[in-house]
Amino acid sequence: MGAEALPRHQRVRRAPEPLPGGSGGIDALYDLIDEYDHHPDFPGSLTADLAQFYNIGLTDVWSGKVPVRRVLVLVEHLTLIPASRVRMIRFGGDLRSIGWDIAAELAADSFDQISAIVSAFGKKPLTPDQMYPRPGRANGEQDTFAPTIADFNVGKFMGEINRQQ
Repeated sequence: MGAEALPRHQRVRRAPEPLPGGSGGIDALYDLIDEYDHHPDFPGSLTADLAQFYNIGLTDVWSGKVPVRRVLVLVEHLTLIPASRVRMIRFGGDLRSIGWDIAAELAADSFDQISAIVSAFGKKPLTPDQMYPRPGRANGEQDTFAPTIADFNVGKFMGEINRQQ
């Protein structure tokens, strides 16, 4: 009789794989604390993210309320949360841009486009200081990619594609 044929409550669950070093993960947690909580530019990032997103403090781990393995899994998932400080440290970025996601970028782009249209009716060009400010960029500074479809150079793009083939 296979495990799938047994009722759910009678199935034997496989034990989790042991963590390297046989420490139960405490060494790995210490490494994460060193990396994220003692970061020279953004100290306390791991503690802040665990509290903000999971309502867990490191004291909960030390007191045994929360298993170390659970915290290790949660820390890995912090890198999936756009507003996470741990994500910013791991993948690079500016902590001022926390919460600045694609929706905020699109809203800022829409603001700029509407401002440009309104400026055109008044026969005044839109100046960089009238554009919506973005975190980590000077006012009016554009992305490295083509800022508008009108500025996209098809010939250069096709040349790059053909050169790579």
